[in-house]
Amino acid sequence: MLIDLRRCIGCQSCTVSCTIENQTPQGAFRTTVNQYQVQREGSQEVTNVLLPRLCNHCDNPPACRSARYKPPFSGKTALWWWITNAASAAPIVSGVSLRRRFINHETQTADKCTFCVHRLEAGLLPACVESCVGGARIIGDIKDPHSRDLHLLHQHRDAIKVLKPENGTSPMFSTWVWTTPLSPH
Repeated sequence: MLIDLRRCIGCQSCTVSCTIENQTPQGAFRTTVNQYQVQREGSQEVTNVLLPRLCNHCDNPPACRSARYKPPFSGKTALWWWITNAASAAPIVSGVSLRRRFINHETQTADKCTFCVHRLEAGLLPACVESCVGGARIIGDIKDPHSRDLHLLHQHRDAIKVLKPENGTSPMFSTWVWTTPLSPH
């Protein structure tokens, strides 16, 4: 998934649609949009930045590096393993560097964004992507040579960043950090 920060308007439609689609407990969110005030480099000017936050779907999550927390398989099946087999999930949840997992007290399991895998399998977009009024969220398969994600990753390589790259988590989620405005087309 890619997020184009130029297009996010902070409306929280992604948060609402995700909550409805996935029936998360009250006060628990798989995705949110946070607002930060940042000082521009080389200037005293401060600007507001809207930053959508969700699980980065890391291939190497720091909390799950021990054999105790590694699923015996990969892909979508591993994603559901994390959610359904986290009886002792507190170490997993507390060790996630971006704090996007939570304990679902209704199911007593670790919970996180799944990119709405149930919708993807039905040929639909994740709820947050479908409801994003600014078109900021883009999802695709970077292993598919015809994928829009792959094309955008190559075309805008220098503008696309991951959060906390120093953690070596190998996320499947990236953010566009652009200094240029959107083109009218």
